[in-house]
Amino acid sequence: GETLAVIDSVKADFTIKSDGEVISDVKNANVGTYTITPSGYTSTNYAITFVDGTLTITKATPTFTITQTTINLIYNNGTTTNYIYNGDGDVTASNYDSQIVSVDINNSGKIITLKAQKVGSTTITFTAAEGTNFKAATATLTVVVSKATVTITKLDPVEKTYDGTTTAEPVQDTHYKV
Repeated sequence: GETLAVIDSVKADFTIKSDGEVISDVKNANVGTYTITPSGYTSTNYAITFVDGTLTITKATPTFTITQTTINLIYNNGTTTNYIYNGDGDVTASNYDSQIVSVDINNSGKIITLKAQKVGSTTITFTAAEGTNFKAATATLTVVVSKATVTITKLDPVEKTYDGTTTAEPVQDTHYKV
């Protein structure tokens, strides 16, 4: 008989097919089920029977993170942040208070634009949709909107002689700077 070393050295060629089409780059093949067809080896000592096999590629879990977990904004101001995502589905925002912050997502640039609408706090759930080769994924971002500071400065003096009322006339045109 043959030794295990001789039997282990038997190698065969194989092709992988999807719907009859040969897949030449298995590493970059999409999710699916493929037929593996061995062929090409002959032996003077063995009657070789080639049996087709199956290669099943399943969806991967993507990397999906927002570069910041909390953003502090001042009312009526905005900012941008990025996200890291290696999947193939679009990212959307949900489950947040749109009266506190508006959200715009640029999927091609992986940029999130936030605009403070009202004082408060809200947590945004970002969902990367399931795509051709990747599962869905989620990430969250908390946005805290604080009050804006307003300074009012009186520029012109006001004079008033007591008359029992609460109104006064400016000495000249009065201008306020906000």
